[in-house]
Amino acid sequence: MSLHSPAPRPDYGPSTGRAGEFGEPADAAGMAREAPALRDASGHRGALRLPGPRSHPTGSKVHAPASAQRDHGRRPNVALMEAAASFEATPAIFLAVTDALRASISRLRPEIIVHEVAAPSRLAPFAFALAGGVAGDAADSAAGRLIVLMDPDGQPAWQGTTRIVCYARASVDPEIAADPLLADVAWSWLRESLDGHGATVRALGGTVTTTASRRFGVLRTEGDTQDVELRCSWSPDWAQTASDDEGAAAVDGDQIPGARHARPAWSCAAAAAHLLAFGDLLAAMAGLPPTLSGVLPLPLSQRRA
Repeated sequence: MSLHSPAPRPDYGPSTGRAGEFGEPADAAGMAREAPALRDASGHRGALRLPGPRSHPTGSKVHAPASAQRDHGRRPNVALMEAAASFEATPAIFLAVTDALRASISRLRPEIIVHEVAAPSRLAPFAFALAGGVAGDAADSAAGRLIVLMDPDGQPAWQGTTRIVCYARASVDPEIAADPLLADVAWSWLRESLDGHGATVRALGGTVTTTASRRFGVLRTEGDTQDVELRCSWSPDWAQTASDDEGAAAVDGDQIPGARHARPAWSCAAAAAHLLAFGDLLAAMAGLPPTLSGVLPLPLSQRRA
């Protein structure tokens, strides 16, 4: 034995789990965290436990993360799963109607400008929207929107699967706004515009509102304004979008129980008729010269012309 090699300690051999005489690995099966047996003051043999990490009562490791911190893998995207489950193919009739409306924009009066805008997404599963106004109208004397809604399951109030929503607004002079017949005249513009282009409708309904706005403070210089607003909706009377179990025909928005009529089939010209009627309605509310017989235009507001 070399003079530089200390004598092996009998209590640190392989059987105790410590390094062996020549530094060999400890025996894994004999690992223990106890010191050699020593005698205490009373002379009894006992075991002195060395400091170190203790096992968890549940058996997990000391450094094991809590259950809420453990990596459970990539979580599924619930939103995408719901979207995939609720995906519904766009009906062919809806695509055909929207294509026909886009193609009909060029047929509007040159004074009317219409362009496609974002459609509301919560009114129906499928929607298409157009916004219109008067060309060169910096004062925004007349404007409106035309929205096509489609629900393949249908809605009772629609009497079918398709609904067209129309909104139009125009500025008027104070004496026109005070006319008690203004609401009736504005509603007649809508009916005559639809009839003039042969747009067959059912379940037609809406409201006409006259508003007066008085400005104060820094807005006083803009002057007071009077507006007339028409909000309405109707269902196109097409065989492909009508309910089969209605059992009633709509005439001028009213129901006639027990009456039935043969509804025309959908066509590109039938869809275009609703857009052309919308254009004529905006023109009448803006005070443009009429192109349909019997339609009286509204005089332009002198304050905003």
